[in-house]
Amino acid sequence: MKHISQFCRRNPTIVIGAVLLVLVTALALAAPLIAGDPVALMPIDRLLPPSMAHWLGTDFLGRDIYARVVYGARVSLIVGLSVAAMSIVIGLTIGLAAGYWRGVDAVVMRFMDGLMGNPRHSARHRHGLAESCQRVDRHRRHHHSRSAAHRAFGAFGGADRAHATLYRSGGIRRFAGAERSWCAISCPPPLRR
Repeated sequence: MKHISQFCRRNPTIVIGAVLLVLVTALALAAPLIAGDPVALMPIDRLLPPSMAHWLGTDFLGRDIYARVVYGARVSLIVGLSVAAMSIVIGLTIGLAAGYWRGVDAVVMRFMDGLMGNPRHSARHRHGLAESCQRVDRHRRHHHSRSAAHRAFGAFGGADRAHATLYRSGGIRRFAGAERSWCAISCPPPLRR
């Protein structure tokens, strides 16, 4: 019992996520007991506001929105579980094949290198990089080099992590001298609005 309470205190997001998942699953399983018919058309009751008869109101065809949401949770859970199951089966198959045959391993590794080399959200990545370089350039003129290095690293990993990383590695002076060339090579031109 002591270990469970420690786990809950140390990982509140996992506990909150698990409670929400259990709640949605329970609502989805109990849908026939707690909700009406989600497809019953009642044109006379269309576009009603929330009330005791219709907790979330009705849509333009008179269907109960609460019943549709509760029954929709079933579909969402089925889709989520089936995608997770398919991902496990496909990933396990590819992983076993890559571990057993070197040729498959080489193909999979080159494919993964290609995926990891190109950021998925490249426009957002470039925008963030440009902003961090502008921030370094702007603060380099007005602050001590430690402050500029701190802000540049802080743009990517948070100020506390940047502070700890720079001081642990002793890289403040090295970074202060190299920041200009790093920004000149890595940063695209500023975005025009």
